[in-house]
Amino acid sequence: MILPAPAIGAGGPAPVSSPSSARLGLVLGIAVLAMSSSAVLVRLMDASPLVIAAWRMIGACLLMSPFARRLPSLADTGRLAVAGALLALHFGTWFAAVQSTTILRAAVLVALVPVWTGLAEWVTGRPPSGRFFLGVGLALFGVAGLASGGGSASWTGDALAIVAGLAYAAVLALTQGLRQRLDAPTTTAWLCGWAAVSLIFSLVWTETSPVVNGSTGLAIVAAVLGPQLIGHQGVAWVVRWVPASRVSAALLLEPVGSTVLAAVVLGEQPSASAAVAGILIVGGVFWAASPARHPGRDTPPPRRTDARRDG
Repeated sequence: MILPAPAIGAGGPAPVSSPSSARLGLVLGIAVLAMSSSAVLVRLMDASPLVIAAWRMIGACLLMSPFARRLPSLADTGRLAVAGALLALHFGTWFAAVQSTTILRAAVLVALVPVWTGLAEWVTGRPPSGRFFLGVGLALFGVAGLASGGGSASWTGDALAIVAGLAYAAVLALTQGLRQRLDAPTTTAWLCGWAAVSLIFSLVWTETSPVVNGSTGLAIVAAVLGPQLIGHQGVAWVVRWVPASRVSAALLLEPVGSTVLAAVVLGEQPSASAAVAGILIVGGVFWAASPARHPGRDTPPPRRTDARRDG
């Protein structure tokens, strides 16, 4: 999953031109592929989900801290601490899901994040469009088909994947305002730092040793450099010029990439019924998350001309 990328404010000493569509598409494609490798890397690790999540967050915090530009205010620090705890819950349950159920099921169920965020907006008085509910209905139909598939799947793993998606939706809700005040490296560094603190506390509380073997350590480094650096920060760079709705839609290809990589690397072949259900879920979420088109209003945002660095 992608970490929230703050919007870049206006201002800067010199204008910069927008990259070409081909370059933006290439970077976004590489970023999605990098994030798709996360589930496979977790399967290659011989450690508990809490240990994997803790090292992942520690690595991400150390990686992004040198690029953080400012200290958050006291109020923002509190929001980051709560969001960090929820991010720890997200990664802990997501990694546990990957270890408990099939990668296809874990990937498509955690991808329900746009559904949860849309429902949250509905509850808070911002009702989504009819398009949203049609998409949700299609996705739930796919979830029902996935649940009846059986096979090597686990109800516990499926539930953990759904909890991971809910936790990440809460992270997005909490950090929405922060993205207007803090740049991507600063937000990522502090968010992952607080998540690491929460996970370290969990390790101490459960008396779980953080020691990992050499191969697992290499896989964790690969996860930090691949899904975290290339994936998450690649998307944070692209979103400067591409509307967030289009980026979110592209990220729904992550379950597809995860499933393909699982088949190639792990030999985990999804059943035909699970594949069809996964397509329905991803298609439904895509439909729900995509804004309705209106004549004359479906135009991209103006290009930004600031020279501040992206995440």
